[in-house]
Formats: sequence, structure tokens, C-alpha cells
Amino acid sequence: MFSKLYSSWKNRYIITILTISGGYLLVYISTILDPKNEHPVCIYKNITGYPCPGCGTTRGTISLFKGDFLQSLMWNPLAIVVNIMAITALIWMVYDLITNQPSFDKISKRKVHPVYIVIIGIIVLANWIWNIKKGY
Repeated sequence: MFSKLYSSWKNRYIITILTISGGYLLVYISTILDPKNEHPVCIYKNITGYPCPGCGTTRGTISLFKGDFLQSLMWNPLAIVVNIMAITALIWMVYDLITNQPSFDKISKRKVHPVYIVIIGIIVLANWIWNIKKGY
């Protein structure tokens, strides 16, 4: 059933737009429930005692939307990258839906060169080590 729903590019766009928007809604709700950003919820950290590579991304997103770019970098530099990618994807997919042309879908189906995957892996690993050293 899900594969049939996900077979059309328009359906994929709508599901992705709703997912990203839902994520931003959860971040907004977390700012209401925890305005000082003192109680992050990370299952990985709660189980292992160590921060995950993404620890600080939510707090970084909140700081970014409050206009505190430097604090966002300190929480997790990947927060800025993730937000740029998410907002770009949202705008691009909405544009494609309006113009009825799946340009984002065509780009997203391209194969990524293995060198880029290794570079991204190294960046994520370096960020993870930094998160552990910070103790967040």
C-alpha cells in the first residue's frame, strides 16, 4: 500500500513536505514546552550516556530561528546545513507542485559519487567527536 502511495512524484513531494513541516512543528512545540532549551531528548544519549552525531541539532535549529547564528554553530554546525537543505527542499518541491514539473525529483534520483559519501561520513564523524568532547 505504501509503495503505491509513494510511486507518484507528487505523492512523494506531499509526504516529504508534510514530514519536514511536522519536524518544524515539533521544534516549535519544544520551544513552548522548554523555552530555555534545557531538556533535550536524545534516545541515543539516554541509553549510552554519549551524544549522538545529531545531538544539538534541535537546539541549533531553535537558536538559528531566534537569530543566534553563533549559538546554533556551537550546539551543532550540522543544524545549519540540515536547515538549509530542508528549507531549500520545501521551497523547491512547492515550486515543482505549482509548475507541475518534477525537477527536484529528477535531481534527487541522481547517484552520488562514493567520494562524496566518504567526505560526508568524515564530516559527520568529526562532528560526533566534537559533540562528545563538548559533553552535550
